[in-house]
Amino acid sequence: MRRICVDACFLIALCNENDQYHEVAADYYGQLFEINRNRMVVPWPILYETVRTGTVKSPSSMRRLESHWKKMARWNLLELLSDCRYRERVIQDCFDELQKPRNHQRNLSAVDRVIRNILSDSSVHIDAFITFNVPDFADVCKRSRMELLCKDAPTRAATRVQWL
Repeated sequence: MRRICVDACFLIALCNENDQYHEVAADYYGQLFEINRNRMVVPWPILYETVRTGTVKSPSSMRRLESHWKKMARWNLLELLSDCRYRERVIQDCFDELQKPRNHQRNLSAVDRVIRNILSDSSVHIDAFITFNVPDFADVCKRSRMELLCKDAPTRAATRVQWL
C-alpha cells in the first residue's frame, strides 16, 4: 500500500463535476484508491482549502466529498496529517520573499508552503503527491524523489512524473 498525499485542487475537482479537472481527479481516485486501495494522506491545510465557502454552498459537491470521505474512512485508507510542526515559520517565509528581487520571488500561499515543508520532511513517508498545480511542487517532489501525479496540460489526462 502506498501513501499518497493529495492537494486541495485534486479534492475540489473530485467533488465538483463542473471543475475542469473533474474527470482526471475521478480517474486518479478510481485507480489509486478504489481499485488499488492506497492510503490517502490529507494534511489539515488541504482540508481547510477543500471545505471552503464555495464547496459548502454546493450541496452536490459536499455530498460527493462526504461519499468519498466516508468510503476512505471505512476502508481505513484515510489519514489526516497534522501541520503543527510545519506552520511556525510560514508567515516569516512569506515576508522573506519580499527581500528577494521580484523575478526571484516564489509567490506561494501559506498552505502551499506548509505542504512543501511536509513533502520535504524525510521523516514523513509519502510515496506520491497528486496536484494540478505542478510548478509550485515539482521541485520539492523531485528533490524528495517522490512520484508526482498531475495532469497533462494539453490533454488534461492523468500523468505520472517519476524522478531518476
